[in-house]
Amino acid sequence: MVLRVVEDVELDQIVGWEEDRAAVEMAAFTRADPSDRNAVTNAFGFGGQNCVVAFSAV
Repeated sequence: MVLRVVEDVELDQIVGWEEDRAAVEMAAFTRADPSDRNAVTNAFGFGGQNCVVAFSAV
């Protein structure tokens, strides 16, 4: 697992993950509208704030 500051330019990729239909179907918790860019932005703390997110690959 890696913790790092996520850059605003990475938002498109994160929104893409949130919109992935297969992932949404498997997820226990999702947003009402996975394509709502503002909801993703707010959830991850973008918009001038430092956002640290843990990513891991299996």
